[in-house]
Amino acid sequence: MNSHAHNIDDTVGNKAKEFAAQLLNFIEITPEIHHCVSNLSSSLQKEGFHRLDLGSPWDLEQGERYFVTKNGRAIIAFFVGELEENPPQFHIIAAHGDSPGFTIKPQSDLIANGAIRLNTEPYGGMIHHSWLDRPLSLAGRVIVQKDNKIQCRLVNFQRDLLVIPDVAIHQNREVNDGVKRNPQTQLLPILSLDETTGGLKKLLEETLGENTILGWDLSLYNREQGRFVGLDEEMILAPRLDDLASVYPAFRALRSCGTPRGIAMAAVFHHEEIGSMSQQGADSTFLAEVIDRIARTMHFDRDIALAHSYMLSADNAHGTHPNYSEKSDPTHDVPLNSGIVVKHHANYATDGLSSALCHALCRKAGVPSLDFACRSDLKCGSTLGNISATHVSIDTADIGLPQLAMHSACETMGTYDPFRLFSLAKTFFQTEFHKNEDEILWK
Repeated sequence: MNSHAHNIDDTVGNKAKEFAAQLLNFIEITPEIHHCVSNLSSSLQKEGFHRLDLGSPWDLEQGERYFVTKNGRAIIAFFVGELEENPPQFHIIAAHGDSPGFTIKPQSDLIANGAIRLNTEPYGGMIHHSWLDRPLSLAGRVIVQKDNKIQCRLVNFQRDLLVIPDVAIHQNREVNDGVKRNPQTQLLPILSLDETTGGLKKLLEETLGENTILGWDLSLYNREQGRFVGLDEEMILAPRLDDLASVYPAFRALRSCGTPRGIAMAAVFHHEEIGSMSQQGADSTFLAEVIDRIARTMHFDRDIALAHSYMLSADNAHGTHPNYSEKSDPTHDVPLNSGIVVKHHANYATDGLSSALCHALCRKAGVPSLDFACRSDLKCGSTLGNISATHVSIDTADIGLPQLAMHSACETMGTYDPFRLFSLAKTFFQTEFHKNEDEILWK
């Protein structure tokens, strides 16, 4: 391991690599948003978190840990820690569990030309060609009727089930000159070469043992396993790094941070890739509702608490690409394995004060940090911070881990950075803040 090049010693480097391997395992079992929420719920319950229901009263106690889900597509977990301050502070890390890809339409089968293809539509700002010629599968939620009940069943085929083949270069000589592919006609996955198999619905019926399927929320996913690459295995290559590489460290930190100062909270939202406008998105009232319920149940003033609280909106950042360095801002170099990236732009919630506090927390956690700014002649993306702040007014910094090929079917990230986000999150949950309009004290 070339420790000097990555500014990390061998002991910490080995821990970071082990953490990255655990992240890859999490990604492997988390093909889409419903499985993300289900997997997090299972791990939280095993760690002693109590499940709450939005439709029932809450009885909260200091020193206890809880979580609540929304429509199977969003989850908020929190730890009611030391409440010596009145009111207590919220320490929130928010991320998203969805990734760009293809979703399956309700009438799914297209039977023609000697094949059954699935009728799909693109979800989010995906890189279309990155999905070609890869082993694909299906996962998500299937809705069934059981007597007088409508029930949700998770399904994950976990096998190489579909493929979207590219066309041969002999039939498209301009393919290397840049080709725009039509998602309705040229990017449909092949399920079978036997037109008599019955298609997707029959496959689901046989898999679930059900004959009354009412609908589904299903997505294609890339079956390729995450792996280490590079001379010193200093990179990880995997699907869905955006944003599971933020989700996993945040929830691992919440489960292992010890008793926090105030109320530590980790949240995962859905639909970030298409604007967060849903009942389980960051533009919903879900986070505000949970904070209100906590404040009412624990008998403190919500608004005063939020005035002394802080949120980290964790969504990955664009690393400086060795082959496309001209796409990066000339004074904001962000190489892989450079640590926590604080993101600056009008589209982000970060300001000078929240940025300074985030860098200070990184120093306290012993992890490197740096700033990202977009080139002024390129359009900058957006993320959770500003959207969530329209419902919960709280000082926020948008942060992320540097990666390459964002929104590809397979993305690249530095091996050591996820562990750094985990370390920052643990420190964040254990830090106490005292704020006024122009000053922040912490200990």
